[in-house]
Amino acid sequence: MSAPDSVSTTATVVPGGDVVDGTLLTALQFLILLLGITFAIFYIRSLRKFKREFTDLQLRIENYENQTIESGDVPTSPGRSYALASRGPTIARDAEFESADARWRHLSMAFPHLNAVPFSTNQRDLIIVSRKYTEIDQVQRMQDLVCSRLTGLMDDQGRIAQPSWIKALGSEFDALRHPQLAIANPAIYTFPFFLTWQRRHLWGVLPYATHSRLGVLVRDCHPRLQDLKQLEAVYSKALETSIQSGLLIWSNDPRYADWLTWLLRATELPTGGFQPFTLVEQKTPITWSLHEKPTVFSVGAYLHKEILPLTCAAIADPRTSTAYASFAQELEIGQLEELLTEGEKSWPAASAVIVDLAVAPKDVTDRGWTLLRLPHCVYLPIGIGFSVASVPLLRDKEFRNRLLSDAGETLRSAKDELAVLGIDLDPILWKQI
Repeated sequence: MSAPDSVSTTATVVPGGDVVDGTLLTALQFLILLLGITFAIFYIRSLRKFKREFTDLQLRIENYENQTIESGDVPTSPGRSYALASRGPTIARDAEFESADARWRHLSMAFPHLNAVPFSTNQRDLIIVSRKYTEIDQVQRMQDLVCSRLTGLMDDQGRIAQPSWIKALGSEFDALRHPQLAIANPAIYTFPFFLTWQRRHLWGVLPYATHSRLGVLVRDCHPRLQDLKQLEAVYSKALETSIQSGLLIWSNDPRYADWLTWLLRATELPTGGFQPFTLVEQKTPITWSLHEKPTVFSVGAYLHKEILPLTCAAIADPRTSTAYASFAQELEIGQLEELLTEGEKSWPAASAVIVDLAVAPKDVTDRGWTLLRLPHCVYLPIGIGFSVASVPLLRDKEFRNRLLSDAGETLRSAKDELAVLGIDLDPILWKQI
């Protein structure tokens, strides 16, 4: 007779000599697995709930700002808009306004009352900032056109304010030094307005050109003069061959900015280190004859504090960046003539002056100076400037594009004259409107 069937069981000996039934061990493993699955389900549901609540919060914020977020639309950051706009004219125009629009959304979120009084209530003033930038007639006619269009726009929406002290400052006016005009006010800047990286928090631009070159003034005895002339010639030739496509003025190859490194290193003393003519240590009026040590000067706050530091960032040379920040000297535009006049009597061979070509004296080369036009290699759109608080006024795309198109066409006949000043008009910026 065969043995009766039986159920097979196993037993596990655990430390201490206790015996655990195999069925019980399997049950514990199953329980642990079940708890793990339960936790995973709970975690996934929590994530989904958070995502729904976060999305809902985003929508509520956008509704508060009277904005609609379209599917896939991501608010533009300064870095993203800068990178996009610098790729070329077909992208720059829209990318620049989208960037300003994003800044406006942030500003109106932080200070809701700025958006509480719409232009249509006739209770809001628009500040118009105009000043002489150059002797080129078309630039002044462009400014008059912009003023006229804005005055017509504001007839039914508010008043125009044009502070008299701005006119009194003339060419000395610098937007960077007067942020009070832009922080809480709609303000339009009719003169060719530089939109540097640093200005993007408060300002935007309707671009009709890019700014590409600065002036460098040296005497014939400068130790790097031949290198500077060769770089200028190479860049000019490359610019000439790409004039139809305009690719060079949008590529900003940092190798063309080596001249700034050369100028600064030329001022190092033979024993090492720098000992520039430090303006802040001078008594007023400045005794320019004390300028005996090699020094690099830069003229104007926007040049000294904005454009040239960006050039240092573009070339990414730590020594150049440190030397510039530590030893380059800022000149007021009104001090340039004083320095040059004294420099015609006595001038350290390695000293140099970096200047906006629009403010360089016309007769400077007749006075023994060498003027070189060298690229700063920074994406620098230039056009009709506006404060971020002006975005609601300019959101009408038809008005905005027509204003830009007419401004560009007004300047078009002066394209060659503006190029001499380092301003490269690009009709694609307004022709494709």
